[in-house]
Formats: sequence, structure tokens, C-alpha cells
Amino acid sequence: MITALLLATRWTPSRPGLVLTFFTAIPLGGGLIAIGLSREYVVTALCGFLWGLSGGIAMTLLRTLTQHHTPPELMGRVMGLVAVAQNGAFPITALVLFGLVAATSVATAMVVIGVLCCVLIWLIVARPTVRAL
Repeated sequence: MITALLLATRWTPSRPGLVLTFFTAIPLGGGLIAIGLSREYVVTALCGFLWGLSGGIAMTLLRTLTQHHTPPELMGRVMGLVAVAQNGAFPITALVLFGLVAATSVATAMVVIGVLCCVLIWLIVARPTVRAL
């Protein structure tokens, strides 16, 4: 919420797609890996804070870019679909993590999901059209 307010009131990036790729390509998946590998509370707390900050910036920029590139007559439908997709991913991910934690450990599950996140994000970031926005 803080990142959304800061982005809305203080900072408008000239190339939000490039900023979005920067805040998703390394911090999101890499943050999960760092949290999974960390054995110190302070390092885990710092990684969690930076991971959450990056996630807030990424979600805010994603909504901004979606609104910017959606025709006004489709805005309600598209933003509704974005909300369903974003919020629907949480329970699906929780089920996947439940299975991973049951099969391995919490730390291993965090690392596995972090690596999966990195691969999926890099598949998206590899597209030049995303960085050019």
C-alpha cells in the first residue's frame, strides 16, 4: 500500500515497463531464494522487507500499465479479470506450497518456488515489448 501511494503521488517513471522488469526479474524470485537459504533472522527480515517492497512496486506498475493500455470501454472487464487472476493465484500457490512443504521442508520449498518464479519472470522479461513500455 505504501509503494502504491508513493508511486501515485511522488514518482512517475518515464519507462514503467523497464522499471517493472527491474523490480520483478531479480528481487521477486531471488528474494524467495534468499529467504529460503537465510539462517539469520535479521537477514530474513531484510530480505522479506525488500521482497515485499519490490512486489508492491511491481503490482502497482502492472496495474498502471494495464490501465494505460486498455481502451476505456473495456476498462471494467479487463481490470476485473486482472484482479481475479492476481487474487486467484494466491490460493493456487498456497496449495502448491502445501504440497512442497509436505514433501520437503519450508526452506527447500521457498528455494524451489523462488527458482520457478525466476524462470517464469525471465520468460516474460525476455520479450522486448515488455521492457519497451
